Amino acid sequence: MRYRIAAPSSGPLQIEVELRYQAIGYRWAHNLERYDAPEPARFVSYYKAAAMSSSVVVASATATTGDGLH
Repeated sequence: MRYRIAAPSSGPLQIEVELRYQAIGYRWAHNLERYDAPEPARFVSYYKAAAMSSSVVVASATATTGDGLH
């Protein structure tokens, strides 16, 4: 994965990133909301309750530059 950002040409910069893993994707889980049945409704409620706490950081990085990016 590659991101590009506009950055000032001078000055110290610090960039922090995290790659997070979540077993079931947001869109997939919320696609079940359209079904009018107890099981999908229960699953979606479980997903909403656990979604923020169930993702896991699998990698992180921090980069600091003293005089800007060149």
